[in-house]
Amino acid sequence: MSLLYRARTLDDGIVAHSTYSSYNSGGVLLGTSPQATTFRTRFGEFQDWVNGGRAVKPAYHIEFRSAPAGRPNLLHVPTGAHDTITGGKYYYPPVKATLQQLFGVPSAAQRTALADQAFDALVPQIPQEVSLPNFLYELRELADLVPKIEESLIKQASGGYLTYSFGYKPLIGDLRKLANLLDTVAARLQYLRDTWGRETRISFESTWETTLPSEISLPNASDVGFLYRRLSFRGIYRAGGYLFHMLEDLDGKIGLLRGLTGALGFNNPLGVLWEAVPFSFVVDWFSRAGNALSRTAVQPFVGPWELHRVTHSYSFSGEWSLDAIFPSGFSPVSYEADRGTCVGYQRVIGLPVPAGFLNTEGLTSNQQMLAAALIGSSLP
Repeated sequence: MSLLYRARTLDDGIVAHSTYSSYNSGGVLLGTSPQATTFRTRFGEFQDWVNGGRAVKPAYHIEFRSAPAGRPNLLHVPTGAHDTITGGKYYYPPVKATLQQLFGVPSAAQRTALADQAFDALVPQIPQEVSLPNFLYELRELADLVPKIEESLIKQASGGYLTYSFGYKPLIGDLRKLANLLDTVAARLQYLRDTWGRETRISFESTWETTLPSEISLPNASDVGFLYRRLSFRGIYRAGGYLFHMLEDLDGKIGLLRGLTGALGFNNPLGVLWEAVPFSFVVDWFSRAGNALSRTAVQPFVGPWELHRVTHSYSFSGEWSLDAIFPSGFSPVSYEADRGTCVGYQRVIGLPVPAGFLNTEGLTSNQQMLAAALIGSSLP
């Protein structure tokens, strides 16, 4: 039976009734009128697929919860005219389509980066801990890490930051990994022996920050304007599936040797050469060259190594607010008309297909700092 797509919407709420009264500057009642607005408590949409042979199917949902506040009485300062809301509350309900511009799944570039992380965690038989060839090659530059007095303060500060980022920090990290390498490889080999010949659930998890705008302004000079704001955000990426393997030579010295080959990066000569190229990391900021070359690593063990029923998902949640902004001359100038939460989830079969070879979404904050340091260190 083929998959059947279905879509549903959620829109829970009650109608709030109130009476609107307007007065002139002398306090004389000019008129009244009944008002009715929808008090929305929950709204969202759900999309999923049913039937078919798969136990796990694609799905997407997003839900907003709302706790609106009633509109305050307004005073037109220049004339002294004012109005009141009695018998209930008058609400400015949020627009779902606008809120959905503040919350959502990662960008294409973020999905690709997360997929690369999941691939490195799930697919290799022995994940690479450190590239020993590059580590030994870079030891020849150890003397250059000693601080030197520079003529330019900017150049000195930039050089110090670069020395830490590309010298001390990776050196200390590699030394720590090398110190624990035998225990790490031994634990991985024991895991492979324990899971040999039986299907095993494997998973990977990471977090991500949204690149969507944090606020959306909808001004209106003659009527009420609105300001939507995202107050908080949390994104979680998960990938997983089922592993079945019957790898050979997991025991004894030959198993340890093969495990060390993968953990030390000897099974990926193209990746070693790429990392040895000066400023290759800058190229990786704008392309997936390094990630593509890491996929050329040869698995250290022979035998069946199969991943089944692989899926990945994006979970996101956060808080939002809606401010109503009144035209010039009114008091109050604005007020918080609504505040609520958002919860969303998307599940996809397999791992994301790379969005492209080039990254066109700009540099991260850390990459921007490194770029500024590189520029500063090159100043005369």
